Amino acid sequence: MRRACETVAKIDSPGAIIIDDSYPDAKEPREWAREISGFPSSKVLSITGAAPIAKINSILKIESTTSAPQSHSPKILAIFDQLRSSPALLVPWAQQGITPLLLDDSGPAREVAPFVLDSIPGSRDSEANQSSTSFLNLPSRSIAANSEGPILISFGSDDPAKLSVRVASGIIDEIGIAPSRVQVTLPNNALEGSFHHEIDVLRNPSDLKTRLARYSLLICSYGLTAWEAIAAGIPVITIEPTRYHAKLSREMKIPSIGYINPKRGPFPLPRRKIVQLRHLMNSLSELRDIVHAIGDRHIVRTPDYGMVELLSSLEVPPPCCCACAKLLPPVIARFSRKSYYRCPRCRVIGLYSFIPAPRYTSEYFGEQYRRQYGGSYLRDFEHIKSLAIPRLRNISLRAKRGMNLLDIGCAYGPFLTAAREAGYRPHGTDISEEAVRYVREQLGIRAQAGAFPNEELINALPLKQYEIITLWYIVEHFPNLKAALRAVNQLLPMGGVLALSTPNSRGISGRRSLRKFLENSPMDHYSVWSPGFACRVLEKHGFKIYKTRITGHHPERMIPRVRSNGPFFKTAGLLSRLFRLGDTFEVYATKEREDV
Repeated sequence: MRRACETVAKIDSPGAIIIDDSYPDAKEPREWAREISGFPSSKVLSITGAAPIAKINSILKIESTTSAPQSHSPKILAIFDQLRSSPALLVPWAQQGITPLLLDDSGPAREVAPFVLDSIPGSRDSEANQSSTSFLNLPSRSIAANSEGPILISFGSDDPAKLSVRVASGIIDEIGIAPSRVQVTLPNNALEGSFHHEIDVLRNPSDLKTRLARYSLLICSYGLTAWEAIAAGIPVITIEPTRYHAKLSREMKIPSIGYINPKRGPFPLPRRKIVQLRHLMNSLSELRDIVHAIGDRHIVRTPDYGMVELLSSLEVPPPCCCACAKLLPPVIARFSRKSYYRCPRCRVIGLYSFIPAPRYTSEYFGEQYRRQYGGSYLRDFEHIKSLAIPRLRNISLRAKRGMNLLDIGCAYGPFLTAAREAGYRPHGTDISEEAVRYVREQLGIRAQAGAFPNEELINALPLKQYEIITLWYIVEHFPNLKAALRAVNQLLPMGGVLALSTPNSRGISGRRSLRKFLENSPMDHYSVWSPGFACRVLEKHGFKIYKTRITGHHPERMIPRVRSNGPFFKTAGLLSRLFRLGDTFEVYATKEREDV
């Protein structure tokens, strides 16, 4: 919670630090108000785990009043800083459109959280989006060793094993440390009178990180305070209230006397633990060398990139499936700024993107296109136009010449040109105003600028007047796939043709390594399709597929380093077609019913 205090005052909107006052270590609202300016607010709000809905709604109310009048519903990133969260804790927030982020959480909620950030080192059962001690805002290493300084005992405000009292008594009564040399941070479950009267008891010290350099030793459990001491170069001994904490200490090779059973309550430390503790306390010089080695091995200092910078830069995606709106589907892969989920309801692989969507300007069709394909879009115009020949042939299986054709995402119009030459009456839409201008002025074809399925664009298009709608490598770009397919159904008359192309997660690249396939997938591909998913999702939205064409065959991806003029190249190409292993595919369908 101390990190929340340090971070929240600096973080830019959108964002919310969620402090649950049902947690054992949470402070009272009046205590947070003293530490955080303007508490409560849209950035920090105290909630209760038992009845969070009213507090969630109050967050939305506060956020909406501080947002610009023309803005849509606020995008809020809720940051949960707990030891072990359950998926059930995140669901009420997701129901309100608030996207959860887990911070140093080892619980089962990691399986569904859109973003996971690990700042404290240690193994977890699943990967995080980003892991770095640079998010801890750690102190600098102290140059001078203070072997005769005070000893700090700090087990946080939540001390279930009552280790603060037990350790203080043990090092005074059993090891012989002078009480005046001991300082203790007071936990919520202990009274100041529980300690020897000469011990200096610290109540909620807000400047603990800056005070560490004055101590000769810190005794604590594995966590933020331990790593702050390691960063400062102060000897640390950990005593753990859980076996999980003990495991983490062992992994990081931090000096420790291991796990203490909290069920023993206020009883003294076991004799063997006292012996271990005495041995470690008599070797402060060696402990300091160990701590320095741990710090050199694990601590990363990035002055211009900490938690504030990361959280302020994150775009906030909706916490649900893009195809069926199921809340918090299980995440199957995480990368620095994106996560992929597989929805158990509709089986789509979907993207949570935490960077702003790209702007489809002249640079997108120019420099960005050149970096990916080696040339400009307009230079490749004729090649892209040639790809329309088999596509129009498949469309003609259910459509006739002279029909109205709408190409959504028409770019600079190569398919529109081919469709006109084939006898259709083409009309294009594209998000790029420059591309639409080119189609109108240079090609003489009707075109409309706008982001499909934006309401303004839909209203400008005549309903049921287009017998054919095409989306060539466009359908994966819709953040809300459900709304887009519903709008396509709305525009088409009964029997109308829908044709689309998209990358294939069941192609050779996805089958060889789905993780690498997803890692290389563009940041604006919000749905990752397969022929099976296409059949299910289009049927759900009122379409019946009459042809699927597998494309994008790459023999060199089947047999690495194969020569293009060798016999294995042709064999690999034949196998790719035989087993439908192309990395892209096309779907042709007719509208069978209205999507209601």
